[in-house]
Amino acid sequence: MSQSTAYENLIEDLRQLKLSTIRHHLDAHLRLAQSKSLTYLEFLKGLTSEELKGREESNYRRRLKSARFPVVKTLDEFDFAFQPSVPGDKILQLKDCRWVANAVNLLFAGQSGTGKSHLAIALGLEAIRCGYKVYFTTVADLTDQVNVATATGQILSLQKKLVKCDVLVLDELGYLKINQTQGNFLFRLISRAYETFSLIITTNKDFSGWAEIFEDQVQVSAMLDRILHHSFIFNIRGDSFRVKRRKKDPTGEK
Repeated sequence: MSQSTAYENLIEDLRQLKLSTIRHHLDAHLRLAQSKSLTYLEFLKGLTSEELKGREESNYRRRLKSARFPVVKTLDEFDFAFQPSVPGDKILQLKDCRWVANAVNLLFAGQSGTGKSHLAIALGLEAIRCGYKVYFTTVADLTDQVNVATATGQILSLQKKLVKCDVLVLDELGYLKINQTQGNFLFRLISRAYETFSLIITTNKDFSGWAEIFEDQVQVSAMLDRILHHSFIFNIRGDSFRVKRRKKDPTGEK
């Protein structure tokens, strides 16, 4: 068998085995093996390392797409100096994602524009980097989904979709009232999450103010009991980042 035929056969085998990254990097590693006089084991290890790296990058992109973040925000982009009430050291410690492994919840409370959603997305992104599945939704969007799912008989399917994640981000709790049906769904969801997977919740209300959001006060108490049992709470008392930007550039231009 000629060298050309052997090469073509190898390429076809790699295609059938779905080893696309090895196939893509094969020529470069063949040249490297010749120039560095690599052993067979060194050559093969280089190729398998490329394949594993490629698969992890592909899985990361898939997890990131499935998270449905409205925008991508990172911890490096957060201005801790502008929000001194946010303990930067404690936030950065969360990058190791042990809180996800232990099904601990994160709660960010504060007025609009103070960076709650930024931190929620950034820590969700860190969880994705650690290999966890994350799903982001605003509470308003979720209640809309609940309305549609209730009307179409798909409420159990919606719940099953949400409980498959390792981290569920519920953004902007408190801006809209939640009716009994929506509250029942959230109660069941939070009950399923308890000691099973992590919640990240952002809210403009303190916990006593949650009674104004839900119709069933007993339900509110039961939800808070489950959420707060294993949780880290961050109360943000700073100014709005949006107001800061407007003061910096009154024209609104970037």
